[in-house]
Amino acid sequence: MAKQEALKVMSSSNKKIIPGGVDEYVHACPEEVQDKLVLIRAAIREVAPDAVETVSYFGIPGYSYEGYDYSGMFAWFSYKKPYIRLHVRPPVGEEHIDELAGCKNYQGNYRLP
Repeated sequence: MAKQEALKVMSSSNKKIIPGGVDEYVHACPEEVQDKLVLIRAAIREVAPDAVETVSYFGIPGYSYEGYDYSGMFAWFSYKKPYIRLHVRPPVGEEHIDELAGCKNYQGNYRLP
C-alpha cells in the first residue's frame, strides 16, 4: 500500500476503523526516524495490546478500542520534520506530565526530543 493509499484507510464519512496501514506509514518515513517510530509503536502496543491499529482519518497511525469515545481512538504517532510526535488526548498527557516533561506540548501533540 502506497503512502497515499495508507492515508485513505479510514473513511471520513462513516468513521469506520479499518485495521492496517501502519507498516506502510513507517516505511514511507525517512530511514533515520523509522527505528524511533517502531519503538513508539511497540510501546503503545505493549500498554494496549488489544487495541486496533490503523491509519486514522488524521492520516497517521492510531489506536482504538471499540466503544471508546472519540470514534474509539485514544493515541496516535507521527513524523513531520523535524519532530516525531506522540498524540494523546489531553487527560492522558496531564496524567503523565512527569514522563513527558522533556517534550514540547501543543494540545496533546507531544513533540519528542
